[in-house]
Amino acid sequence: MDLNSNHCEENFSSRNLNFEKKFWHDPNIPMTPLGCLACPDYKLCGGLRTRLPLFDCNQLCCEEPKHCDKVCRRNAKDFAYRIREVNTLSLETIKKSNRLSNPILPTLVPMQFHKAKLGMDFGSKCVCFPLYSMFDRRTARLRHSDKTTLLREMGISGNPQIILSGVNHDAPLERWWSYGAEKRIELAKGLKRMGVEMVTTPNYSLFIDRPRWDDLHSIKRIATTFEEFQEAQLPAALHVNGRTERDFERWGDFIKKHDEVAWISYEFGTGTGWAGRLDLHVSWLSALADSVGRPLSIVLRGGLSRLSELRNHYQAVTYLDTNVFMKTVKRQQARIEDGKLVWRHSSTPNGEALSRLARSNFEVVEGLFQP
Repeated sequence: MDLNSNHCEENFSSRNLNFEKKFWHDPNIPMTPLGCLACPDYKLCGGLRTRLPLFDCNQLCCEEPKHCDKVCRRNAKDFAYRIREVNTLSLETIKKSNRLSNPILPTLVPMQFHKAKLGMDFGSKCVCFPLYSMFDRRTARLRHSDKTTLLREMGISGNPQIILSGVNHDAPLERWWSYGAEKRIELAKGLKRMGVEMVTTPNYSLFIDRPRWDDLHSIKRIATTFEEFQEAQLPAALHVNGRTERDFERWGDFIKKHDEVAWISYEFGTGTGWAGRLDLHVSWLSALADSVGRPLSIVLRGGLSRLSELRNHYQAVTYLDTNVFMKTVKRQQARIEDGKLVWRHSSTPNGEALSRLARSNFEVVEGLFQP
């Protein structure tokens, strides 16, 4: 059966692919720009190879430091502060922590973004919520005191596993960072007490049109938040965002030294979901898993078409499905027609809960994930 039919991760039609391609790092381009070789951070970065002719990544600087939020050497005052806040760009400063008892997750986990006006229940053994929906953004306090209250508020019966996804747009990610380490760890401990079994770390972004220091800063923030979740005794999946093969090599080296990393996570949306770009990132993820020297598991958002390939390299692959929730809310029913997954309108009587439709949709999609 065709897993991908009407099951798109993202619609890229509004974006200019030909323009973006110029900024993509391509390891097949033979020459590293001359300016990269003299950069003091070349060992960490590995250099950029793009179709856009660059002397070095400084050419991606906006040259407006007063109005710029990028991590860039040309914005010297802010650059020094941004480096201090992550304690250097090196991953070597991240403390090794004890291994935690990581959960065993099913292959398919539905994501629920909010409580629907009419309660729904997927009937799944595990459910995923956005990390940032667990606390009030104004007060930074947890919204729920315990698992029972959370599940009741979200309209879910039973006692499923709860995991949280740190993938989001920049505003929630920056808000989480702005709380500071002490508050972040306090919130993580609260989530642990609430019954959360695992969280994927925030996916701080690596942008194709920014100087590389901005990427290295984001990588360090991801590793830092992983360390904080570990300190709070809350198992975390390390989100291995990367823009070049060197980024993934660094993640591989980090994971080798930190055997507390049992799960990683990745999102195939935005730029990584482009046809052609997707293959490269899957190859980097596969090489990372092969390089570690021990079994590693992965949580995915998007990249559905590459699940089988990644299963050859990872001990377990868990897919976070966002489609069942969104389709159910819009009164769409999943069906298999001619071996393909399709969605048909399914009206419900006024006031009827969405649980029956949600369960039916989840069961149909879940069936496609069976070996």
